[in-house]
Amino acid sequence: MMRKCDRMDVWAALQWVVQDQKADMAYNDGNLLGYGEQPGSITRRVMNMAQYGAVIGGSNGSMPDLDPDAEIIWIGVECLFEAWRTGALVGEVGLNVPVQMQRCLKKWRRNPVAEMVLSARSGVMPDWMPGGWQSDSGLTRREVEECRLNYIMVWDMLAALCTRLQGSHRLGIVVEMPGIPRLPWHGRKKVQQAC
Repeated sequence: MMRKCDRMDVWAALQWVVQDQKADMAYNDGNLLGYGEQPGSITRRVMNMAQYGAVIGGSNGSMPDLDPDAEIIWIGVECLFEAWRTGALVGEVGLNVPVQMQRCLKKWRRNPVAEMVLSARSGVMPDWMPGGWQSDSGLTRREVEECRLNYIMVWDMLAALCTRLQGSHRLGIVVEMPGIPRLPWHGRKKVQQAC
């Protein structure tokens, strides 16, 4: 077994997979995320595969030339899609949500796996404090809580992905927990009170 020497934060790893490797596009999983084209003709599918580096009709196979680690990470994301769809992530995602967000969680309709991938594509975590720190942002308390819940759900999905990837013996890198806090607004309150 080869020794893993590179370490990577799961947030940075996912950004690399979707921004640089474009694994979501290579596997034509845009329909899972809600931003891709619906599956169309075979000709269109082959054209998309060629666009992302696939060798069409060659001896090298029909998939794009992705880094093996990127493929494994993307497969982990696909497993999360399936686990979310079947309800298998109930014990991992959305736990210990602050009391004021629990009502929002009961009405949650977004797919946090898709939110995680779309956030990684943009390179920015969901905005947990929309409008900045001004008290006159124009948003209701409920809207702010919904934004914070979206942030928590994406963070929890990153943690779930990290847990699954840490169990992989095929992954050539060591994936670590997200380097960003789960509840960043708690640290901000302490700083404001100290001033």
